[in-house]
Amino acid sequence: MLKYLSLACAIAFLSVKSVVAQAQEATWVAKPVQCDTQEGVQSVMEDKGLQILGGMQGYTNSTNYAEPIPVYVFLAVNPETKEWAVVETGVPADETCIIGYGPNITIDEDTLRLMTVETY
Repeated sequence: MLKYLSLACAIAFLSVKSVVAQAQEATWVAKPVQCDTQEGVQSVMEDKGLQILGGMQGYTNSTNYAEPIPVYVFLAVNPETKEWAVVETGVPADETCIIGYGPNITIDEDTLRLMTVETY
């Protein structure tokens, strides 16, 4: 199941760069995110029992930089409480941000199976 979830996350985030390229006239808005040092965010994740399920390398846009900057985005989940967080860290990791979180992750295994080819 972890293989399916990782693949689904990768597919979802791979399409982001294509969407950004197509939306050159899009309006970028500032959203409230929670940022700290990598160690600070890692401490919060450990306190909440969040475990990293998978990660993706990509790019993000910021009003602080003229060009998109490389980032690493990953999904972390507490398998007992189903709490989740999407975390982004820059390259190099001078700042890490929680860009989304929630109380309940659900995984539709049937849909994930349709999107994958078993390789074992």
